[in-house]
Amino acid sequence: MSYFLMRLRESVTSIADLTIVIFLILSIALILILRRHFAMSPSNERSWVNDNERLATVESVGDIAFFRNVRDFNWRTTKDYDEQWIDVKVDLSKVTKIWFVLEYFSPERREMAHTILSYEFEDGRRLACSIEVRKKKGVSYDPLKGIFRTYELIYVWGTERDIIGVRSRCRLKSKTHLFEGVVLGPGNERRMLESYIRRTNKLANEPEWYNTLTNTCTTNIVNHVNEVYPGRVPWA
Repeated sequence: MSYFLMRLRESVTSIADLTIVIFLILSIALILILRRHFAMSPSNERSWVNDNERLATVESVGDIAFFRNVRDFNWRTTKDYDEQWIDVKVDLSKVTKIWFVLEYFSPERREMAHTILSYEFEDGRRLACSIEVRKKKGVSYDPLKGIFRTYELIYVWGTERDIIGVRSRCRLKSKTHLFEGVVLGPGNERRMLESYIRRTNKLANEPEWYNTLTNTCTTNIVNHVNEVYPGRVPWA
């Protein structure tokens, strides 16, 4: 019996030692993976798909803002389109309304949606901005991968016929809705647009990772709203 108990203690000790060794190996492997993950840097220099190829930039002189690389594609389908990039000049003092665009990817999954803002000016023109994943050629979007530094973030400025048109006409499963944005109250339209402009120019110089949880279309809109109207969205 004593011999049996001694062998049992040795076995338990061996198992405990093996468990410790395995734990240490896994811990070291995890540390190395995390170090590599957090050492990765976002970049504006990759092989981008055509509709994400150019970054918008904005130059402001007084009330006048010059938008470069505004997308104005004529979409027939998501794969058949006429590519066109334009420059747009707007008067910041003449922005009159903000429109909130909500795109449901599927009527059955209304918890999954993309959010866009469009700015309307006194002359009736509208300039839309879609905050989204900057897509690389041959890479598809996956929400889970979006947590792990897989995609860069981009502010896509475009005409409504492009930004909204591709969603309402070409994405057959999507449902797109347009609402007048009143959350900021009157008089804050320009400040909101200027907040977007600052962020657009910052990303052109300092690229960022998209993150499914913390750096998306909706989280950025919330941040802009709270910058203009502190505490307007209290959960952010």
